[in-house]
Amino acid sequence: MNKARPCSLFALLFLAQATALSAQCSLESLAVSVADTAACGGPLTVTFTPVAALDTTPVVLSTWNVEGFQSDFQLEFEAGASGCYHVLTISGKYTVWSETPQFYDAFYRFDTLTNQPLLPADHYLQFPEPLFVEPPGYNPEHVYRLYYPGNGGTVVLSFSDDLYSDNWGQMTFEWSVVPCIEYTWSVPGQTATGPEFTHTFTNEGTTQLSLVAHDLYHDCTLSTWATVTIHPLPEAGVQTDPSCADEATGSAEAIPLAGTPPFLYDWGSGLSANDAASGLAPGNYALTIVDGNGCTAEVPFVIAALEPIEPQIEVAAPSCPGQDDGMATIANADPAWTYTLDGRPAVPPFTGLAPGTHTLVIAHQGGCTSAFTLDVPAPAPWWVEISGPIKPLLAGDTAHLTALLPEGSILESITWSPAGVLSCTDCLEPVARPLEGTTVTVTAVSADGCLATDSLRIEVEGLDDVYAPSAFTPNGDGVNDTFTLFAGPGFRQIRHVVVISRWGGTAWEADNLPLNDPALGWDGRTNGRPAPSSVYVWMAEVERLDGTTVLKKGSVALIR
Repeated sequence: MNKARPCSLFALLFLAQATALSAQCSLESLAVSVADTAACGGPLTVTFTPVAALDTTPVVLSTWNVEGFQSDFQLEFEAGASGCYHVLTISGKYTVWSETPQFYDAFYRFDTLTNQPLLPADHYLQFPEPLFVEPPGYNPEHVYRLYYPGNGGTVVLSFSDDLYSDNWGQMTFEWSVVPCIEYTWSVPGQTATGPEFTHTFTNEGTTQLSLVAHDLYHDCTLSTWATVTIHPLPEAGVQTDPSCADEATGSAEAIPLAGTPPFLYDWGSGLSANDAASGLAPGNYALTIVDGNGCTAEVPFVIAALEPIEPQIEVAAPSCPGQDDGMATIANADPAWTYTLDGRPAVPPFTGLAPGTHTLVIAHQGGCTSAFTLDVPAPAPWWVEISGPIKPLLAGDTAHLTALLPEGSILESITWSPAGVLSCTDCLEPVARPLEGTTVTVTAVSADGCLATDSLRIEVEGLDDVYAPSAFTPNGDGVNDTFTLFAGPGFRQIRHVVVISRWGGTAWEADNLPLNDPALGWDGRTNGRPAPSSVYVWMAEVERLDGTTVLKKGSVALIR
């Protein structure tokens, strides 16, 4: 037969607020046990279980005592139509004197519909062994309970065994009913009965469940209720600001659109009440938002990358070596850009740049900065170097000088100084005849206007004596064209000088000539005609500053 299931207590218990309709009601309290009463977004399937305090003590309806078993007897019991189980309790002692256990078949139930004994024999009332024990006449006390459904029928129990006058027994038959409950569950649009109720909730909001417990035997009721809530899922938008392409400067702000405050946010590092995040690099993200009901939603968002700038930078080298006038320009400069060059604020065009590497930082949209390297090239090389004598000259001697320039360079102009000791001042290779120690300087200007200078110190020895060149070339080239005497600052003039040919004739002579003046020397002519190439002998009387004179002589080669 069916038995009521035991109740189990779940997470939440709703206590009844009801009063029994009958003073004899066996219902004492009523509640609903349910595991889940709220969900986010739904659907939510819930199983409800009743928790009722019911006094299930059997109610005795009638009692019969039977003594002796020498004659037949029959008992009838009415099973009320309440649906509650009825119980037949049999207790006592009995002794049956018989060679066969006829008592096995002595009790039997009638079919309540046909009022006929139930067949076959195994439907008879069978008592478990030991039914009786030896010696005959003794049997221990037993208690048996038989259950019948409350179907409104009549239960008939008969005894038929009068063959033995020495049978003996004293037994009690007690007919009782056990109070029972019928449960009725109600939600909008559905009603059901049963020991538990399962329902799927889909609509957002709060739905009330009603439970009515009916004590079927006493015909009384208790009622209670429970609620189930489907919370709407939170919704949010995310407002973003882009990030610099190679940095983490983006930001995002959450804007709740639905849900129950207060809200918590997880930007990737745990829940907090902060509805904004910063320091975000470009990429894909997901915001988790949790509302006051504990409902969660995930909102994807994207931090865009600001387009990198591509400045068109043009760099020019300094104009000349040693100059720091290199320059950089930006052809597509944006008026909104700001600049830092080598750590200092700057404005294009950037001038005064020395050769080498410079760092330009441009601040542009969104507070982004981009760094660029400016490589300022060195200008084309430009220099001048004097190639000349290393050893000191003897007074009156000449030195050939050469201006050395970078290979492949283009010379615009060249200037030598001092002019008085040089054969030319604007040529590459002048001849110098210094009368004393002199510093010769050359300045060269390139086709680009670059200047380069160099100097050479020419020392002269024997300035306290009189010297004469060993040869001269009167060809009119301005270099060593005459023969003259040279002397240091201790001499005043040449009182008399004479040049004699190899045949003894006078080729040239002069009186009272200043020293150190090639323009007044012998130009290689005799009587207005060019003298032949030869070696000539000369003699000269030179006056000192103190009025005394010295006689000097020597030879000189005239070369044509």
